[in-house]
Amino acid sequence: MDNTAQNKNTILHRFRLADIFRSRTKIISFVLIALTAVISHTYIARYAKAGPEIVTWDWNADAPLEAQAKVNKKELYLSSSSKARSISIYQNIKSFEKCTLYKFSAEMKYENVQQGIQPWNGARLIMTQYINEKPRWNLMHTLALFVDTGDWESHCKYFFVEPDTEKIQIRAQLSNCTGSFWVKNIHLNSVIQTKTYTCLKIGITSLWSLYFGLLLGSWMIVSGQGILKAFVILSFAAIIFGTIIAGDMKTQVSDVFSGQIMAPETSEIKKKQINIDVDIDIFNLGHFFLFLLFSGILTLLLANQPMKIVLINMLLLAGSTEIAQLYIDGRSPLFSDFLIDIAGGLTGVGLVKLYEMKKSKLLLEKTAGEMKGL
Repeated sequence: MDNTAQNKNTILHRFRLADIFRSRTKIISFVLIALTAVISHTYIARYAKAGPEIVTWDWNADAPLEAQAKVNKKELYLSSSSKARSISIYQNIKSFEKCTLYKFSAEMKYENVQQGIQPWNGARLIMTQYINEKPRWNLMHTLALFVDTGDWESHCKYFFVEPDTEKIQIRAQLSNCTGSFWVKNIHLNSVIQTKTYTCLKIGITSLWSLYFGLLLGSWMIVSGQGILKAFVILSFAAIIFGTIIAGDMKTQVSDVFSGQIMAPETSEIKKKQINIDVDIDIFNLGHFFLFLLFSGILTLLLANQPMKIVLINMLLLAGSTEIAQLYIDGRSPLFSDFLIDIAGGLTGVGLVKLYEMKKSKLLLEKTAGEMKGL
């Protein structure tokens, strides 16, 4: 009797856990946390101004006679009819603080900009850090890059000045392209993260941590399948690690796999090596194959449940890992990454189902053969 009662209690306990972790609960939790994260990120200011304006109106022009590079009272103007070389208006920032975050902003307009051979050949505004008089192209440096035609737009990005940076240069440029480019209201000043945002960041990241625990726990209550559970945990942990890795660390990892190509120096004919992303980003491959592995294993683990349960879990994990990046330094959610995750997940599910269909077909053929033998 005692064993029977204990078994009943165990079954009831498992049903209660299953009820807690059911798909509806996970979907509602996801929607609530995602809405909280998006709304708070949209309306709560992340940074506050911490230092004075360090951009002056002391500009230098670098342009051939046939091009125009003018510094007016309120704006910079560049125009070129040749892609043979770049034209620029630049300024070396004389006073700045190292190990500091800066807000770089400006308003820009462009007209009939025809792109050159390289991806960066367009109308652009950049902030470049130097060491030993050499530009550090591996660091984020582009505020905006344009081709074709566009009216005035405001742009803003945040740049971290590295501890070994010796010089900062701001440059408005038509990089080996033709067209016209206007820039005004250029600002560069240091900022600090607000206390409200810091507290909010801790709260939102804690909620996502609990949610990821909810997802993982819902898969672990399935009876048996110890090896499959272990592989689910490993693939899940790899996905979460890829989500929480900071932007600067991600850049360093990408640089290892980036191609080294030759690009023309701004003011000279000689060429200089710079780092750019290769056509197939290593992190995009990681997105695809990790979700392929995860979804394939989860399909095997939840073999006794409807296929929609696997698909719902895959969608929730893909969506939550993207939106969670709102509060990861240097990261931002991308719909393209979400689609890559889904593509990898569907591929994993499809491969498992094809394997199961082929296995069932072989089993039927074997059974049929045995029946004929009788």
